[in-house]
Amino acid sequence: MEVIEIRVGDKSYERLEELYNEILLKAFPDGDELESLDNIRFYLNNAEKLRAIKCNYHILACIIGDKIVGGLIGDYYASCNSCLIEYIATDYNYRGMGVSKKMLEYFYSLQKKNAINNGKREIDYIFVECENPSKFNDNVNMIKRIQYWNHLKYYKLDFKYIQAALDKEKQSIDFLNLFCYVNNRSLGNEVSRENIFKFLHDFQKYSLGIKNPSNHKDFIKMLEENTEKKFKILPQ
Repeated sequence: MEVIEIRVGDKSYERLEELYNEILLKAFPDGDELESLDNIRFYLNNAEKLRAIKCNYHILACIIGDKIVGGLIGDYYASCNSCLIEYIATDYNYRGMGVSKKMLEYFYSLQKKNAINNGKREIDYIFVECENPSKFNDNVNMIKRIQYWNHLKYYKLDFKYIQAALDKEKQSIDFLNLFCYVNNRSLGNEVSRENIFKFLHDFQKYSLGIKNPSNHKDFIKMLEENTEKKFKILPQ
């Protein structure tokens, strides 16, 4: 089992479409929840430009033999010294074999380097989106995913979250919860208003391509609906 980072100009880049079609598309069939392959290519092709403005974009693939069995896409945002796991998925036939664990370990090592390069000792927060099972009738798999993240000490953030549309052809969605892992234990079990909105601003700007997030309707709505100075992380 090997984890590789897919990079432009590298032989690994040739396998991006395979990763998308065989892993991500099957794991995220809702069109509003998954970036298009063209968008993912665009972000990866512009990774160096993003890095210059303190946003690091990573695509990982887990390979057994010559088969891609898992994938992870994540970002690091220097302004809040935090990162987001956008997508993580494992081929159904390879679940329970430590594929996700292997990818997360690799991802964490990249994020530690990002933090050090940003003048920090470690990452502050790691965020991940999870479906809200209360908004679905068939929610068994969603509950299992939440249990998986809880096992890794990612817990729901007490925050009304809206994911802005991934592109002009898609819709914004409000059936996701934002989960958080506190990597810097000195921060306690809360995220400040300043940090959460720094994170959301950079996520919308650099990962969703929204030029001015502060004026975007979904960003404004989150500002209006989340007025607390700090947001609790809720162990479940």
